This record gives sequence, structure tokens and C-alpha cells, in this order.
Amino acid sequence: GIAVEAALYASDADIITLLDGVELRWTIGTSGLTLPTAFVDCDVGFYLDSSATCQACPSGQVASSDRRSCEDCPVNTVALSDGSCGYNPLKLGMYGPVTTVTMEYVATAIMFDLDFRKNFEPDLVEQFGPPVIAIEDLNPKLRVSLQIGDSASQAEVGMATALDMFQGQNGREEIVGLVGGQYSGVTMPIASLATQFEVPQIAFGATNAKLSAKTEYPFFLRTIPPDSIQAAGQWRFIAQFQVGSV
Repeated sequence: GIAVEAALYASDADIITLLDGVELRWTIGTSGLTLPTAFVDCDVGFYLDSSATCQACPSGQVASSDRRSCEDCPVNTVALSDGSCGYNPLKLGMYGPVTTVTMEYVATAIMFDLDFRKNFEPDLVEQFGPPVIAIEDLNPKLRVSLQIGDSASQAEVGMATALDMFQGQNGREEIVGLVGGQYSGVTMPIASLATQFEVPQIAFGATNAKLSAKTEYPFFLRTIPPDSIQAAGQWRFIAQFQVGSV
């Protein structure tokens, strides 16, 4: 017969490397005419059936530790794409003039994270007390992660920060929602970018009335009134109380 090299065996590490680059760890077992199950390694989300064939686990289940069956995740957890059980991540981004105005934005983000986690982490409640804002009917399978970015009060810096978050690049994770920012001049181009990526954005300080145009900024919201409403309210206050000088 003709000898054909099918794999290389490294005795020092007990690793078998197939010609296509797949590595298998050597396991002592019985030999026979069928393929030993020790030579089979199923991908994430698959299990090994009785015929040594990898089969996909049903939706919502993960492969057991020995990859011989599928099993349900523990209560209040879900099957993740990496084959483990965990929580559904809700990844949000927040930006503001951190390095040019105040570090209070960072402190606010940290306090938000701690207060939210108090709703499902008893240890935090014991250490810091109950949540300031208790969330009713909280989805127990959900966890919020918040990324903080800087705009340095400049549109180009804020745009770069938001773009990294929208695309999940340069060490950032891709987000599904954005909080910020303070200045309209920085917020407006980012709101246009958020429209392109279809990411909801909610601002706490941008007051330019143009941002109210839903045809141009359909994914933009804010918690502060625009300049047009603020100006009208201020004028009515002056007239009502007959303020002589401002």
C-alpha cells in the first residue's frame, strides 16, 4: 500500500494537527473500525450524537461540557453566541466634553451603572443601599453596559468617538443607543451619523431648534427644550413679572 500523511502528532503536547490546520488533543480510548469520538470536536453550539456526528443544539440551549448533549441555561440566563449561558447585553454609549468642561459626566455614568445594577445585585444594595430609581418589571435576562467617550468640545473629536462606538472599532464595542451631548455644534453632525447607522440618540444639552426636524434627524431625542421654546418661556416670564432689567 501507499502511506499517506494525514496528520502530525506532537508527543510533547499530545496534540494531533490535521493537514487543514485543525488541532485535536490525543485521548486514550478503544480502537476499531469506526472513527473514535476523541477525534471529533464539534463547533460552538453543536453536540456529538451517537453516530459521532456534530448536530446543532436547539434554539435556547447550549452544548453540555462533554459535548454529548444539549441543555437548558439556568433560570434568567440565555444562550449566547459563544456557546455559553449569560445575559442579553444592551450596550450603550455616552459622550460629552469630559476633558474640556467637567469630569462630572464620568461620575454620572458611574452612578448610573451602580444604581442600575442594584436592581439585580443584592451585594450592591447591602453595600450602598437600595436603588435611587427602582425599575419595575425589569427584564432579568438583560444587562446594560455603558461606554464613556470624550468630545473635547470639538465636532471632529466627538464624531470620531461616536463612529468608533457605532462600528465597534478601536477598542470600542458596537452600541445600540447613544447618550449625549452638551453642545449643538458637536451634537448635530453626530446626530446625522446616528441616522446613517440607525442608532437612537438622546441628548441632555443640545438646544439648537434645527435638531427638532425629524425628517433630518429621525433618531434624535433630547431631554431639554430647544432654544425656541426656552426663549418664548423666558420672554413670558419677563412680561408676567414685569422684570425691568435682565
